[in-house]
Amino acid sequence: MVVTMVIFVVFYNISDGVRNIDPDLADMMKVFRAKPAQWLKWVIIPSLATWIINSLRISIGNAIIGAVISEMIGSSRGIGYYITYSSGVLDTTGSFAGLFIVITVALLLGRIVSAVERAVVRR
Repeated sequence: MVVTMVIFVVFYNISDGVRNIDPDLADMMKVFRAKPAQWLKWVIIPSLATWIINSLRISIGNAIIGAVISEMIGSSRGIGYYITYSSGVLDTTGSFAGLFIVITVALLLGRIVSAVERAVVRR
């Protein structure tokens, strides 16, 4: 379930990134008869870096939501199961503890993607 939620977002963003490669830059690389490795290094990767990072940022939220809901519906362990179980026995502190863990993981993964973005994308 999680893979199907994430793969389409990533694929769509990367295909948009490929369509939005600067045509002037592509023409320049053709004029200079650049090798495929040079295309990759100077055109494709820099053009797709922001698209890939944005798709990661979106996919993290979708993946966490999909994993937790999958655990709530059809699992006997995991954070989603714990939240459902705690709600079922009217344990509000347990429910909020599970939600706090999910929020903490989401924020931590968001910070990791931000750090990767600062390292990869030159401004």
